[in-house]
Amino acid sequence: MCAIFAFFLIDIPDVDRIGYVNVKYHLRALLQMLLPAYVLRFFLHFPSPWRTSADGAAQQRWIMIPAWVLFGLTSVNEILRGQRPHGGIDTVIETVSLVYMLACFLFGLGRFGRGAFRRDRPIRRTKMLVILTGLTVGLVPFLVTMALGNLAPGSSLPHLRYLGLSLLLVPASFALAIMRYGALDTAFVVRIGLIYGSLTALIVVCYLLVTVAVGTFLSTQFGVDSSYVLVLLVAGTALIVAPLRERVQRLVDLAFYPSRRVNREAIARLADRLTGLIEADSVLEHLAAALGELFRPRSFAIVLAAPAPGKGFSLRTSWPAATPGSPPLPSLPPDDPLTLLLDRVRRPVFCEELEDLGPGGRPDDPSWQLLRGLDASLLVPLVSGNRLLGFLTFGPKSGGQLYGQEDVANLQALAVQAGPVVESRQLYEERLRGKRLETELAVARGIQANLLPVAPLVTPHGTICGRNEPCRTVGGDYFDYFTMDGGRLALAIGDVSGKGIPAALMMSSLRVAFRLAAEKGAPPREVVSHMNPVVASLVGPSHFICFFYGVWDPASGLLRYCNAGMDPPVLLRRQAPHRQHLRKGGPVLGVEPEFAYREGTVALMPGDRLFLYTDGLTDQRDPEGCFFDSERLLALVEGDLDDDPSGVLERVFATISAFGHHHRSDDQTAMLLQVH
Repeated sequence: MCAIFAFFLIDIPDVDRIGYVNVKYHLRALLQMLLPAYVLRFFLHFPSPWRTSADGAAQQRWIMIPAWVLFGLTSVNEILRGQRPHGGIDTVIETVSLVYMLACFLFGLGRFGRGAFRRDRPIRRTKMLVILTGLTVGLVPFLVTMALGNLAPGSSLPHLRYLGLSLLLVPASFALAIMRYGALDTAFVVRIGLIYGSLTALIVVCYLLVTVAVGTFLSTQFGVDSSYVLVLLVAGTALIVAPLRERVQRLVDLAFYPSRRVNREAIARLADRLTGLIEADSVLEHLAAALGELFRPRSFAIVLAAPAPGKGFSLRTSWPAATPGSPPLPSLPPDDPLTLLLDRVRRPVFCEELEDLGPGGRPDDPSWQLLRGLDASLLVPLVSGNRLLGFLTFGPKSGGQLYGQEDVANLQALAVQAGPVVESRQLYEERLRGKRLETELAVARGIQANLLPVAPLVTPHGTICGRNEPCRTVGGDYFDYFTMDGGRLALAIGDVSGKGIPAALMMSSLRVAFRLAAEKGAPPREVVSHMNPVVASLVGPSHFICFFYGVWDPASGLLRYCNAGMDPPVLLRRQAPHRQHLRKGGPVLGVEPEFAYREGTVALMPGDRLFLYTDGLTDQRDPEGCFFDSERLLALVEGDLDDDPSGVLERVFATISAFGHHHRSDDQTAMLLQVH
């Protein structure tokens, strides 16, 4: 488009050759038809970044078709005109061409003006109004010139050719509005004018001094040609212009813009203070307070990523406080278009730029809801290394001013320094939380261990012992044994679904519910039936508890039991080679609250051994993925039936630990009753 304007503005010389004249004529006609199409295409995109989709490419081709058709008609008509006088067909083509040109220009200006007056984009509106003014003042005289030229070809209207000079206002308006350091940043424009005006004045003074004074002196005293002095001056100016500009810039800032230095120093002091703070919350509070005082936004917020990767971004601090009853602001997923955009551009971004920069999204997306809720106007990403830590949001300034380029530069400089500080404090607090959690888990492990029997229980009729090894610091396996009235022995083992702290908490609740029911002396079936609805009210729909409870009466030798989904305990008899599995009972606890459990009975004889265990023992895998199945486990337990029960369990757990290379994938618990 610039080349087309240049063709019309430059006075291309004529050559007395018919071929040259024809080429020049047809080229002028072609460019005259293409210019409106290019102007219209420009206005359809500007000021958005140039992104041509498949639909956009088709639209551009359709815009060009009328221009080429009119050019073809004009060329054919010009060729045929030599064989006939000027007639109606010429007038029709010229009128259609004129209407086409005016329609493209006016439609483009209208489209541009509609975008310039959008109320939701105050910064763009300010920039675009200047461009719209330049386009209107620059293009309208040019359009008048073209229209009159088509309506009265060959006329010599006064000053008609000079109206084309109004086109100079078009690039001037664009230059003013989209200059490198921000459109219509008045303070910046004036400051740059002062700097380069002063620099130009200094260079002119130096030129006059050197060429007039020094040149005259050298030529009169030594006969040196003054042109050599001019060459030396040009070379010297090229060497000193950069340091001289920096010096002039400092002097101008010191004399006319002391606030620039004050703001830069305030930002530097803020960055230094942040490095002296230890806690992340203190860093964020100090940052919010200082930036609120420096920039006076109506609202401010800090949105940070969770320390763990893949956890997304959430609001850490903001003011003013949310109004009562307002919905909570959403968190952002790690792949939200807004966070991906900020991670890509890594510079302050005005919210009204987001549509043009391409994050996409709909008004009901979390990022748009968050920005609306925070009344955000400017976003400043916090980056450390190659990771986006979060971003700061600034609302419009309290006084109604726009954020200038100086504000953006200061915030960018602060973000570069604040990002690593925030990250290091987050990591520090994460380590502190980890240490605190380790300490709390160690205490919890001790408490959980105290809930389980700590020593074997030895009676005249038998010995029972148990062992528990959680796969984490705390676990969800449970075992218990204690004596009851009449010398009876109660024994129980349970396995809570899940691992870690949730399972441990459920295990504690299980113990309380079991002890309350069992200490009343009720039969195992009634105890388990009582626990079932209690467990159902405690666990979620996808959780359950496996449980076995038995009561052994040495006087009769009978063991009454109820098995609620546990791996069946195994009775190993001294006098019989086969194993007996205790299965009677029902499903796991918490699944069917009204289930009627059954009760089993088995006689225990002297020398018999009853082994109870959780599936963590048989589910242990070796590095090749093979299970330590029940056959291997029971072979270890059978061994010598005269061995001490504690020694048997020690052998079982040592063998399984070596099998899994000292790595446990699940909680492991076992009990062994040896009948005397």
